[in-house]
Amino acid sequence: MSQDAAVTHPPAQGTSFEKALDRVLRGFLWIGVVLLLAMIVMTTIHGIGRYLFKSPIPGSIELSCYMLVTFVFFMSGYTMVQRRFITVEFVVDKFGKRGQAITDLVSFIICLLFEALALWQSFVQACF
Repeated sequence: MSQDAAVTHPPAQGTSFEKALDRVLRGFLWIGVVLLLAMIVMTTIHGIGRYLFKSPIPGSIELSCYMLVTFVFFMSGYTMVQRRFITVEFVVDKFGKRGQAITDLVSFIICLLFEALALWQSFVQACF
């Protein structure tokens, strides 16, 4: 399995809409990467402060939760367009073209349902 790094994929070929979508998704990708790195740094500092100095960062848990939700939203759109769903290749490769297409469709539907659930819960949490 030799996949290029997600950030270095070639630019989209095709219509101007596909190119614009590719630029937007690359921007979301970089925002997601920055959020993930910020979350790692903040969690590390919080843990060090809590256990070594008995002084955790106030509100860092809540902020980490918001950053994680935002990270998932930004990265899932990119994952869907790049068709980089999680698959068990040694099983999926045994399917024919039609079976692989069905597997892709099921993966897409599961991701879409997950996104809808995450969006719904984000609104529920924001309202209360």
